[in-house]
Amino acid sequence: MSVRTRARGNVLLIQLQGPLVGGAVDTVRMYLVSTLARQVPPLMVVDIAGLTLMEEAGLEVLRSATRHARNEGGRLVVTGGQHLLGTSTAGLDVMPTIRDAFFAPDGSGESPPSLDRRE
Repeated sequence: MSVRTRARGNVLLIQLQGPLVGGAVDTVRMYLVSTLARQVPPLMVVDIAGLTLMEEAGLEVLRSATRHARNEGGRLVVTGGQHLLGTSTAGLDVMPTIRDAFFAPDGSGESPPSLDRRE
């Protein structure tokens, strides 16, 4: 399981790759909690296109982070991974791609951060 993060302006992009199961769920939960505790960005995009497997607990972590961001005046959008989400999108703000999230009416309107380099 890997977590890659990039920022552009007031938008934070978090890309998850690998299986989101077992201990990886706790790792992602702690990462999202600590990120949201520091400051809720106006838009946080969590891209799950790189996930190979996701337990129900991983889905609940995304729902919880979405609720927290919304309650604090921000927005968390989940992109990619429709094959893992299926019809289990209740409580999530889902868009097909990172680009869709950035160019949505309440997104940043800027090009997404480069996905080619690690930060």
